[in-house]
Amino acid sequence: MIDVQSQPDDRNIAIDKVGVKNIRYPITVLDRANGTQQTVASINMYVDLPHQYKGTHMSRFIEVLSEHSNNINIRNLHAGNSNYHAVLLTVEKRFAAGFVLLGSYTNAKLINDSIRTIFDFGDTVEQVNEVGYQNGKFDRRAERSIDPTDVAQRAVVSAVYELPFGTGKAWRVSNRVFDAITSGWQVNTISTIQGGLPVIVRGASNFRANRPNSTGQSAKLSERTAARWFDTSAFVNPPNFTYGNVGRVLPDVRTPGTVNFDLSLVKNTRIHERARLEFRAEAFNVANHVNLSAPNASFSPGPDGRNQSATFGTIVSSRDARIIQFGLKFTF
Repeated sequence: MIDVQSQPDDRNIAIDKVGVKNIRYPITVLDRANGTQQTVASINMYVDLPHQYKGTHMSRFIEVLSEHSNNINIRNLHAGNSNYHAVLLTVEKRFAAGFVLLGSYTNAKLINDSIRTIFDFGDTVEQVNEVGYQNGKFDRRAERSIDPTDVAQRAVVSAVYELPFGTGKAWRVSNRVFDAITSGWQVNTISTIQGGLPVIVRGASNFRANRPNSTGQSAKLSERTAARWFDTSAFVNPPNFTYGNVGRVLPDVRTPGTVNFDLSLVKNTRIHERARLEFRAEAFNVANHVNLSAPNASFSPGPDGRNQSATFGTIVSSRDARIIQFGLKFTF
């Protein structure tokens, strides 16, 4: 019988998520006293399918699970619960004459009650230092919120174009010197537009909490400026020895988004059979667009419990302006 799932697929359709959900599977858990406990886990298993594959065998998920059914350390269970839902769109088109266009769009939401960022992408991801519970041991439900690293929308378009001059191109130069000068040029661009991250408000002072109370009014403003990014009067210091009711992040206030365009010009010159010279001219944020940084979200209560800091809710800095750099690489 032909294995249909393993046959090549020429429809050029990629699937970002396919698998099985809610597998009830017995596991052994290490407890705090280094003993063991038997329980049953509910497991979701997914993979992505590249465009060249028609499908996958669901039974193989169980085989993989059985091969890796080792003990689970109790510390891993403290990572928390999370839900991630997303719509991912990807378009790739290879045109004639060396022009390639790739576009992707993501609309997503990540919700969890974790004490740490489960997905560690390193220093490239902001707000990964929100690692503490307020009262997570006894009230885990109060920790559930949009994840501090959540980006609701992100669009990226990249393009590569090999200029049609020189050897093997549409316009070839007969003179060897001019051919060496005009051939091997390539233009690359990456355009990124994305929304901001949820704002994290901290700074309560009542001998217990670090989160203030909400007055019941949303801190979102219809017209935001760098001088007043959100409504600071929406927060008040909680009574002494009580926890603040503001969540891990504000549900409807986000930091400024990012609009960035990078451009590079590359020239490859073959000097010898095994020697090549590469010249690069790169411009990051080539449009010199002002991308504001996150607002100051440090609440500072006064004697009346209201904020007394003049910088609370303001933005006083921005991300990098245009950066231009040149590079030369010799490969042999």
